[in-house]
Amino acid sequence: MPTIEERQIRAIFDDKTITVDQAYNKAIAKSAVKHQTCHPLK
Repeated sequence: MPTIEERQIRAIFDDKTITVDQAYNKAIAKSAVKHQTCHPLK
């Protein structure tokens, strides 16, 4: 059975775009959705 690396980059791509998914814990995800950014407010 193949092992899965702890850290991976998963992406879907075509000739024009690359889409990369990133997972966050619930607190970070809720804040990002609320503020429409993953960057902390200054």
